[in-house]
Amino acid sequence: MKYYVLLSIIVFSLQGFSKITPPKIDLKEVVIKLEEFNDPTITRNLETHFFKNIRFQNDSLAYYNPDGTLHLFKIKFDSTVSVEKLSKGIYHGSTFNRYLFINQNKFYSFGGQGLWASCSKLLEFNKKNREWFKIEIKNYPFNAEKIISSWLINNKLNVLLTLNGNNKSKKFNFIFGEIDMSTFSFTEIGGFSSMYSPDLSFGNKDIIGESHRYIIYENSTLEKCIYGIFDKKTGERLFTNLLKDIPCMDGISYVYLKDSTLFYRNSSNELSSIVINESSVYDRYPMKEIYYDRILENRIYEISAYAIGFIILCVLIVLLIKKINLNSYSTNENTFEIEKRLLINKGSTIKREELDELLGISHLSFDSIKSKRSSIIRTINDNGRLKIERIRKEDDKRFFKYSIN
Repeated sequence: MKYYVLLSIIVFSLQGFSKITPPKIDLKEVVIKLEEFNDPTITRNLETHFFKNIRFQNDSLAYYNPDGTLHLFKIKFDSTVSVEKLSKGIYHGSTFNRYLFINQNKFYSFGGQGLWASCSKLLEFNKKNREWFKIEIKNYPFNAEKIISSWLINNKLNVLLTLNGNNKSKKFNFIFGEIDMSTFSFTEIGGFSSMYSPDLSFGNKDIIGESHRYIIYENSTLEKCIYGIFDKKTGERLFTNLLKDIPCMDGISYVYLKDSTLFYRNSSNELSSIVINESSVYDRYPMKEIYYDRILENRIYEISAYAIGFIILCVLIVLLIKKINLNSYSTNENTFEIEKRLLINKGSTIKREELDELLGISHLSFDSIKSKRSSIIRTINDNGRLKIERIRKEDDKRFFKYSIN
């Protein structure tokens, strides 16, 4: 019972910056009521995983689905707490690390793993039958194996999934697409081949809060906890000033999303809040852009043999346009002028976006920036007057900055 101390009382600010006293959520009472079911699969890892397994429908109503199970509880927070078991399913074990979400007042579980296998199914809870049912998705890849990342935005379920490695008919092992939650049909955006890397996922298993636009997720290590915000609209991982370097949530402290407002209550029950915008975000990483970059690099694999002649023609046109652009660049923006701008930043390390501004390429399309940046850096380094090096960021080894010397 020692975790009762940790899970005492959490107070959520539900009225933004208003003066209305927010209701209290007494987790001690919730724990007592859950233990009455006398089922270890319900209370397993409760003190560390409770907030990763609860989804709020509104400010006073939440649903609790213990990780890896088909249990579903409705929890109402009022002057007293009520806990009602909605499900009667008894099969468990294949939905660890699934994506839990509520859409149009219906509860869904997507993906997961367990029993030495991965699950790529979409399950919907039927309140009348009190059971979870698999939803058949039209055009869904028959060899879908594992869900890497997924998020709901504007009634579309975005998903990056892996394909079964035993299938040799595909030349890529990742597919990115979206599921229309009205028609339950899958539309493929593109595929690519890659080794798995952390930059492909923001961590569905560690979601601790969600609104229409944003998701709060936690990355924990032995030393610290890192709390990020995922922007479902832009596909970016954001890091806010409010959650920078805060200690791990202990059951009294907690974070909560209300639309675009982020709330944080620390262990002393002090409440802080910010609106998520440019001024409150100190760093961002474009996860969705990484998908599109890889998809573009592998697009050739999706084209049929009948279109090869047309593709060759397109490639020649693209090369001609690139040549014209390079000639225009040589005329209007020579290397000497760029080096003069870079000299101001000599001895410093700058972000990729800052480098693109100095190179005079930030106005180009995403496809052109990457190749043009590499070409100009190579030319400047060959000249020998300056050296531009790509270095890994100290706080996140998956991303790079640029050193000018």
